[in-house]
Amino acid sequence: GFPPREQYDSWATWLDDYYGGIRILSRSNIVLSNGLLDPWSSAGVYKSNAYPSRERDSSGPVEVQNITTDGSIVALAMDLGGHHLDLMFLSDDDPPCAKLARDIEDEHITKWIAEWKEQSTTTCDE
Repeated sequence: GFPPREQYDSWATWLDDYYGGIRILSRSNIVLSNGLLDPWSSAGVYKSNAYPSRERDSSGPVEVQNITTDGSIVALAMDLGGHHLDLMFLSDDDPPCAKLARDIEDEHITKWIAEWKEQSTTTCDE
């Protein structure tokens, strides 16, 4: 659905060129967080054609989308989140979505470290 590459202004595509654009699917172990109060959250990475609704239902304050089929890249959509809210220091004033996003990020990072340790142990023993 994109116009041919030669029709683009080179400055319009530098982010995709630099960060990989849709080629991100060849990567792994990434949690992308998006605060839906952030004015540029619509430019975040989401599942194809699945921009999260600001109208939250029973899914809770954080929507988790698997970007890759194996779940090694996920996108979080925080209903009351702003830019980098989940990366800031903890505060009693944090909305529930920030606390939950941090927990989800922690779970993924802990799992990746355990997988790396297991792979390293297996590789070194051989």
